[in-house]
Amino acid sequence: MRVITRAERESGVKKNASLPWNMRDHGLFVAFAPVVAPRYACAVIVEHGSDGHPQVLMARDILLFAQQRDPVKMPTAYPVHAAEGGPASKGTGT
Repeated sequence: MRVITRAERESGVKKNASLPWNMRDHGLFVAFAPVVAPRYACAVIVEHGSDGHPQVLMARDILLFAQQRDPVKMPTAYPVHAAEGGPASKGTGT
């Protein structure tokens, strides 16, 4: 843990980018999606991160990727009714 000195309090705290690598802050972000009836959760940790919040953008990209490929929403190669002897399996001639 880095302690803010009295001199830094008086002159201003150093920016993360100006600190040595081993003293830089870590970034943690936890998210879920969709907002209504959440199905996915994501946690991103960036050790000794840079300025900005890359963990937020990473979590957004991961959750968008998961939602776009949701198996519940994706069409299947074989209709459910065909396996059960439903309408899709009748009259096909195969």
